[in-house]
Order: sequence, then structure tokens, then C-alpha cells
Amino acid sequence: MLYGLRKLRKFLMIAAVVATVSACSTRTYVAATGSTPPQYTHVYLTIGEVWFSTDEAAQANDSTWSKFSLSEPVTVDLVTASNGTLAKIVGALRLAPGDYSQIRLIPVDNSVALTDSAKAISASYNNEVDYIDTSTTSHQLPLEILNPANGVSARGSLSVPVGGGALPVAANNSLGNSSATSSNNSGPTILNFAVNFNAATDIALFTYGSREGALLNSHAQAFDLAKAGGISGTLTLTNLSNITNSSGRLNITATAETLSADGSRHIAVLSAPVNASGTFLLYPLPASDSTKNPTTYDVVIHGASIQTIIIKGVKVTRSTSSSSSSASSNMTVGVASVSVGTLIPQTTTSHAVNLSSSTSLPAGAVISLYQTLPGSGEVPYVVEQSATNPFAAAMYLDLPASSGIVQTGNYATDIQSITLTNTTPVEGNGAYTIAASATSFNDGALGTIVPSTSGTALATPAALTVAGDSRSVTVAVTHGSTGSYDKGQLILSQDGTIFAAASLDSVLASATGGNVPLSNVPGGNLLSPSASGIYDLTVRMWNSQDPATTLQQRYFPAAVDVRSGNALGVSITLN
Repeated sequence: MLYGLRKLRKFLMIAAVVATVSACSTRTYVAATGSTPPQYTHVYLTIGEVWFSTDEAAQANDSTWSKFSLSEPVTVDLVTASNGTLAKIVGALRLAPGDYSQIRLIPVDNSVALTDSAKAISASYNNEVDYIDTSTTSHQLPLEILNPANGVSARGSLSVPVGGGALPVAANNSLGNSSATSSNNSGPTILNFAVNFNAATDIALFTYGSREGALLNSHAQAFDLAKAGGISGTLTLTNLSNITNSSGRLNITATAETLSADGSRHIAVLSAPVNASGTFLLYPLPASDSTKNPTTYDVVIHGASIQTIIIKGVKVTRSTSSSSSSASSNMTVGVASVSVGTLIPQTTTSHAVNLSSSTSLPAGAVISLYQTLPGSGEVPYVVEQSATNPFAAAMYLDLPASSGIVQTGNYATDIQSITLTNTTPVEGNGAYTIAASATSFNDGALGTIVPSTSGTALATPAALTVAGDSRSVTVAVTHGSTGSYDKGQLILSQDGTIFAAASLDSVLASATGGNVPLSNVPGGNLLSPSASGIYDLTVRMWNSQDPATTLQQRYFPAAVDVRSGNALGVSITLN
């Protein structure tokens, strides 16, 4: 009741503001950007609608969304929309002034006919993942979206001011148009928001029968470009060898990191793949508008065949503008507010890491490899990350890791020559602390050390506990397809993020169906809008004799509610 009253008051206040400023005009533009591991050649997302909410806990069926349908769906490629390059999704939206905390992208499902935008870039599916494995074999997979009609949520702090104060945009900026002007002029204000994906943590690869699959396990973030800065740098590549992936991309990534809320470790805020020229741009990064009190990040430059570089204390303030390479490209390039200059990495060997069969983690878990610098007060840095297979205790692809030492340096001023010092991390050269994390779970304990090895090191990260109330869900499944489908998976998700999964094999084999239990589900609190406790269900089922052509998906939005306790009476029917 209290939460509902707060939402009503906020809605009425926004309505009143809009009524009094009807003469003011703002135009809101939304773009996508991301970071993808080097084995990926394309990661396509096709978007049909964009929604906005002032409520970070708003569910898809809430009536308070500001919804905008695109006149034509837009397909973006997260491989090219990286390093500060923003791919336009939609522009010139008339969004009411206010403070928004959630953008929801509504994708076009792969069950729908291929859109013109996907055809134009030679995609085979509206949402697609293409990658090349270590044997140089190409893989083209449909990217499955969990309950696509409910969309993928990206949360952040997004402001639409009354009559000005937004990021100035040049007239030739492709996210704007020739009539757009900056907030200092009398024309409409231009507001740019960006939704960022990281394919290392957001794409879960797996197998079903003899087939490969890919699920979007979203951890998307929304950024207000008026509150963003960037960090740029250049790597001299002449000392390096074996740094090019079979995809043709470099096996090197730059990541901006900050301390976790509890101060126990560093967390990755934003990553960018290093370009073939050796350059990178970490943009958009949340940044202060004060040069006296800038936002500070540590930058970790990492890859399987280089010695990891850690630059400490990079001070970032907000960029004053964004620029465009082409008015017709539907792409913009962000501007860095600081540079770490030119760095000279050193080459090294690599080894692989995966999980042991005794690992027990939530279906949507992410694995992180950490290294700790020696010295008082030092806490581990994230060096490599990967999504897990949501249906098995493993990462689908081995996670390659550097076997070398760590190079460290301190940032002092913009455009400088940073001296790098060789350092042996606390874990040892080529060794890592491994830990897991998952949305609405407490971060896994730091303790298990993964040693450097000539083969694949198998590790068992600590189990995760729910951050709050842990619930149980029992789903009663009935069906009328005995023999048609003999394999299947049940997935519990929220806002495009995976929380739990279970096999449906025994249920599909039974003529009467059966119950499917799901445990360790994060609960919700009616007075805490940040934990909704409402989940969607997705069913994947196929015939083991022909998984390629028999795969079927069924969506059950908002089917599970654990805000007040365990959900023991959930029923679904598979036709």
C-alpha cells in the first residue's frame, strides 16, 4: 500500500510538471553500445519498442510506462557498437521531463519473420550470435530472449530536465538532426541515453542435444550521456605475439573498475575491446562534473597473451560533447575526458580455466578471475569474466587467462607517459582467485586459488547465497504432447536476466506431467521496490531425435510471485 501511494504521488507530480512546461521541448535519443569477447564476429539485437519508467522496480505490466514503438525495427551489432561507438535505436522522442531510472528494450523475437533491418546487415535471425572457436570453425546461433514481450530492462539514473541542461549535440551528430540545438539555444534540448551490454557476462552459451544454443542473460545498464565521461588509451603492439583471435580481432580488453560496496574487491563498470590499431575508449562512464572532485577508476588491460596492466587512480570528469563520423551512419562516437597515454604491454603465454563438476551455482551466474596487488589495503581486481552455462556446472567455452606477471602504474595527469612496474600478484604469476556472482545474490567468497597450468585448470568457486529472503517455487506442468517432445528446460527469469533453471525431461516423459521444483530463488519485499519478487517462466522443449527443427519455446510472463513467501501453486500447460 505504501509503495503504491508513493508511485501515485510521483506520477501526479510528473503530470503536473508536464502540464506547466508544455512550451518547452525536449528530444530524447536512445542508443546501444557494448563490449564483446574477441571470438565474437557479430552479436545482433533487433529492437521494436523502447519504454521508460521513473520507477526502477516497474514491471512490464505496470501502467506507468512511457512506451514508444519504432516505425521500423532497428538491428544493432554490439561487435561494431563498442569503444565509445553508439548505435542509434530511436531518436527525437518527446519524453516528459523527469528523473527516469529504467529503460526497457522490447526486442523482435526470432519467431517473427526476419525484419528488413536484420536482412540489410545479412543476419539470419533477428537476434543472433556469431563466433569462431579455437579450431577456427564458425558458429551462427539464434540469440534467445527470455519472454521477449516483457523486454530487457536497463537501470540507471536518467534525467530529462525542464527546458535545458542536457548534453550539447553537434548539428551533424547522427543521434540528432539538423534542427537540433544545444541547451544554450532556444531550440529543443537534445538528450542522449545509451544502453550498454557486455557479451562476456550477458551471453550464455550451452548445448541441447546435438545443438548449440545462446541465451541473453542480461546485465544491461543505462547511461545518461550528459553525466558521462570516458577514458582513452593506446597500446604499442610491436612487442606482442599471438594476440589475434581466429576471428581477426585482438585478444585484449580494457576494463574500468571501482571498489565494490563492501570494499572487498573491485568490480567491472565498463569494458571495451582493444581495436586492431591498439586504441581503446571506455565510454560512457559515470563521471563527476567537478574537476576538484572527479570520479576515479582503475583501468585493467587484460588478455590471454599479454601481461595484465593495471593503471590506478584515473580521474574522470564529464565529457562536454559527443561527435559523429557521419551524419548518415546512425552511429556516434563518444569523447574521452582523460587519456592514459601510450602503454607498452609485454607478451606472455596463457592457460585455460573452467569449472569442476562439483560446482553448484545459480543458473544465471557469472564467473570472475581476480588478481591482487601486493601491499597494504589492496583488494582483488577483476581480470577475466564469463557467463556460465545455465544448464550445467561449467562455462561453455574455456576462459583463457594470462600466465604472466602484472604490470602496474599510477595515473597522475592527462596525456602522460605512465611508468609500468613488473609485479607478482599475491596469488602468484598466472594464478587467480575465482569467485561467482549473480543478480540478487551475495557475491561469492574470495578464497579458491586457480593455479597456472599447462592444461585447463578446473576450479570450484564458493556457492552463492540469496541477498535477502530465499524462496522455493514448485511449478505444476501439464502437457498433451507425450512422445512429441522428450527433452526440455524450465527457466525462471526477470527483466531478461536468468535466476533459476530445471530439467523438464521427466515431466515430458510422463503422460500426466508433474511438478518441477526451483530452490534458492531471491524473494521480494512489498515495501522494497528494488526487489520485485515477480518472475517470468520460459519453457524450451524439443525432440531428442531432431532438436534442430523441433525446438519450441513457451512464455509465461509474471507467472511466479514470491514477494510474500514460497510459490507452491504455480501451474502451466504446454500444448
